[in-house]
Amino acid sequence: MSRRFRLERFWVASLAVLVEAWNSEQMASVRAFLANVTTLDELSEVLEEARRVGALDRIIETRHYMFHRDRREYWNDGRTGPVGILSLNDKLHYAFSTVLLAGLDAFKRPVDPAQ
Repeated sequence: MSRRFRLERFWVASLAVLVEAWNSEQMASVRAFLANVTTLDELSEVLEEARRVGALDRIIETRHYMFHRDRREYWNDGRTGPVGILSLNDKLHYAFSTVLLAGLDAFKRPVDPAQ
């Protein structure tokens, strides 16, 4: 496969890590903070869509393929996982970007000592 496809698989595998971190118990306080500074609606909708259509499973399989290659077959679901779901992966990337950038922007705002 081309270098571009390897790069796309790496990007998708990184999205899987982001999704798993987002859903982790340790991120509860971060999710609560972000919910106070921006809306999580779009991100929640895209994550639900990814689960519903099976794209999230394909994203996770791609992560396994890319980061656990010593235990995986060369041709498996992870190798071809990104095929056909580029627009959904792009929506997921954009939704996370929007939320995380809003969170970073909140840290740049002056703190009101009265609150």
